[in-house]
Amino acid sequence: MSKKNFSDMSKEERQKIVWEMSDEDIDFSDIPKINEDFFKTAKRIEDPRKSKTDNVRIRSHKLV
Repeated sequence: MSKKNFSDMSKEERQKIVWEMSDEDIDFSDIPKINEDFFKTAKRIEDPRKSKTDNVRIRSHKLV
C-alpha cells in the first residue's frame, strides 16, 4: 500500500481505507518486540471507570 496523507482526508475516507486494508498492508516495523524482560517489570493497571462491584436487579412479579 502506498503512503497516503491521512490528514487531508475526511474521517469517513480514513475509515474506509482502514477497513479495506489486509493484514499484509499494516506496517508493524516501528513497534518494539516484547520479550520476557518486558513482563518482568510490567504492571497491570485497572480501568478506574470500571465498576468494582456487580449489580443485579431483581424484579418481583405478582402471581395471579
